[in-house]
Amino acid sequence: LGIPLLMYARRLFTSAVRLMLPPSVAHPVKEMEKTARKKGRKAKSTVPDATSKTAEKGRKAQSAVSDAAGKTAKRTRKVARRQRKKLA
Repeated sequence: LGIPLLMYARRLFTSAVRLMLPPSVAHPVKEMEKTARKKGRKAKSTVPDATSKTAEKGRKAQSAVSDAAGKTAKRTRKVARRQRKKLA
């Protein structure tokens, strides 16, 4: 009975000390994760402006490329029609 009781007393004492200590000392890893999450949210809230501008530029560039490809395809079809007319 003595050994299990001593182990329980040690765990209880450890818990009591952790409750008395500030959170950053009692659980340094948890506090770092919490701080990192907060800083991540803060950074995320400031970044969307730049991200949306970059995304908008990307969409415009993609649209320009697809327009150019469409025009090229249209020209190619016209040339092919002309050649078929000449051969017929």
